[in-house]
Amino acid sequence: MIAKEVNDKTAIDLIVLTLSKARDLIPGGMVAELEFQCSVLRAELHAEEQLATRFSRSKDVILRLKGNCAAHA
Repeated sequence: MIAKEVNDKTAIDLIVLTLSKARDLIPGGMVAELEFQCSVLRAELHAEEQLATRFSRSKDVILRLKGNCAAHA
């Protein structure tokens, strides 16, 4: 999963870099729209990372509680 996240981030960064280099070749409205879509992708990727972190923490808490319950049984 970490490799996928790094690749997604790198791909988005490369798209933005390409847009900045090709600004003279691409009609202005299209550049702005593509940059906006890249910012949306970055936000979605960040949200996915946060959910994965929360899930991992929740799973750890559940496992600790389960262990505590088993120890007291």
